[in-house]
Amino acid sequence: MERNKTIMNGFTLTEILIVLFIISLLTGITFANYRQGGKMMALQRSAYKLAQDIRRAQEMAIGARECKECTPVQIPPRYGIYSPKPTDSTYLLFADVNNDGLYNPAVDKIIATTSYESGVNFINASGTNCTSAWPPAGLRRVHLTFSPPDPKVELIVGWPPQLTDCAEIIMTLSYGSVTTSVRINQAGLIEIQ
Repeated sequence: MERNKTIMNGFTLTEILIVLFIISLLTGITFANYRQGGKMMALQRSAYKLAQDIRRAQEMAIGARECKECTPVQIPPRYGIYSPKPTDSTYLLFADVNNDGLYNPAVDKIIATTSYESGVNFINASGTNCTSAWPPAGLRRVHLTFSPPDPKVELIVGWPPQLTDCAEIIMTLSYGSVTTSVRINQAGLIEIQ
C-alpha cells in the first residue's frame, strides 16, 4: 500500500513538458519586450541629453560665459545647437562668434560635439504657429541659438538657411520605427514627448 503512495506523489512526463513549454514561452515574450524596451530607453536617454545640451546653451548665453575656445577669449553674442544634417547621429554645441544665428565653421567655435546613442538619429524639425514661411517639406538642418540677456530662441532651418519665427520648434529623433520629440518654445522651455 505504501508503494502506491510513492508513485502518486511524482510528476508525469506530460506535466513536466507543459511547465517547460510555459517557461520557454514566458522567456521568449520577455526577450522580445526587452529589445523594444532597450530601443525606447536609448531614444529617451538621447532626447534627454539633447534637452540638457539645449539648456546648457541657454545657460551659457544668459550667463555671458566666456568662450575659452575662441581666440582671443571673448564673450560671444550667442550660443547654440547645430544639427549638421538630417539622419545624422551627432550635433554641435557652438559659440556663434559672428552673431548671424548660423554655425559657420570658419568663424564660430565648437564647444562640444555630442553623439546620440547607437542607432538613434535626428530625422527632422518642424514648427508650430510660424509667422514666416516655413521651409518646404523635407529634411531640415537645424541651427538653434540663444542670445542674452533673455533666453530668446532663434531657429534657422533648411538649406539654404531660413530664419523662422515659430511659437514652438519640434525636433524629432528616431530609433528605427520608434520616434520621440523634443519641443522648444519661444520662452526656451523644453518638453520631451
